Amino acid sequence: MNNSNILITALLLTIAGIVVSSCDRSKIEQELKQLTGTEITVPHDSLLAFNYKDKVQLDSSEYKYVIYYDSTVCSTCTLKNMYYWEVLRDSVSSLGANVNFVFIFAPRKEERGKFLSDLKNAREEFIAFVDTSGCFIKRNCQIPQNVNAHAFLLDSDNKVIMVGNAQNNPAIETLFWKIIHRTNENEK
Repeated sequence: MNNSNILITALLLTIAGIVVSSCDRSKIEQELKQLTGTEITVPHDSLLAFNYKDKVQLDSSEYKYVIYYDSTVCSTCTLKNMYYWEVLRDSVSSLGANVNFVFIFAPRKEERGKFLSDLKNAREEFIAFVDTSGCFIKRNCQIPQNVNAHAFLLDSDNKVIMVGNAQNNPAIETLFWKIIHRTNENEK
């Protein structure tokens, strides 16, 4: 192959890559937009609960930030990184905002025993549920498989007002803070 053929081939591959990533990005953006405004149900009665006192505590909050870790994610690894959420929760509390952080884990069957033990021994205090039967996704079939769409801020009616994981995306964290600050300012 001569240099011009190599250059043309590289250019075509680059263009093909951009088109494919644009299609993927467009599909992801569409999935996220479709989630906004839909209702998400946390099926309390079908999940193993940790640090969860009663249904009123969860349902009485102005906002719920639900973070779902499906079986494709290492649940035990995720549990070791919960300090981020603890810091965020404490920062939100210091503002006087009424936000519950709700974590739903669906560990793989082979890691479930270790995960449950680690969860019981976790020093962080957060509302956590373990989904051993897949009921969260069954009740919320509108949630796409894309892990980027497995975290959402819900209003008091359990409607999605923001999609995204603030831990993984600074833009989502900024949006989260804008929503919380706006609500706090409106209440004053």
